[in-house]
Amino acid sequence: MSNKKYFFRSFLISSIILLNLLLLIMGFCTAYENIQEMSTGKYKPAIEISSNSIRIFDFEIKNGETN
Repeated sequence: MSNKKYFFRSFLISSIILLNLLLLIMGFCTAYENIQEMSTGKYKPAIEISSNSIRIFDFEIKNGETN
């Protein structure tokens, strides 16, 4: 096979894997948001970026401040 066939086959397989991983992460986020809304009655986004912190699910990364 030529190098073009290898490149396009590899590109196709990589694209499919990345698409599946993206859909999996989106599914996790949707499930988290729905579970939070059903259990607490409030909407809580799965990924929240503010000026001083980043929150992914229940993990929060603060911007260098210690309290």
